[in-house]
Amino acid sequence: VNTSVLLGFKSITPSGGHDHPDQNSLLITRGYDTLVTDEGYSLFKMTQNQNTLLIDNKGQIGEGVEWLPAPAPNQSAMITGYQENPSDMVLLTEGQAADSYIVNNNSNTLRDYTRSIVYC
Repeated sequence: VNTSVLLGFKSITPSGGHDHPDQNSLLITRGYDTLVTDEGYSLFKMTQNQNTLLIDNKGQIGEGVEWLPAPAPNQSAMITGYQENPSDMVLLTEGQAADSYIVNNNSNTLRDYTRSIVYC
């Protein structure tokens, strides 16, 4: 029986092009079973089809197109914390993706979107 666990967490500055509007998304598999996933590849990329958040029913910058535009200079996401303790089988990771959103139909970005994951 395969009980290996894979935890994938994306929080990086987008590159545009083939990228998806899915900052702070995660995937989890255990053995051959997928526990948490997203839609995978799609022609028109939508945040609502990924494993991340809509803010006021709006997705991340660049959604709804086939090829994402190059990111603005201030558009970034990043892993802000990572810690593991193999002896206790605990993993903590955290990402910040507030700059991936535009709110209020203008250029005001979201103040904070921190996603923390604790796996044990």
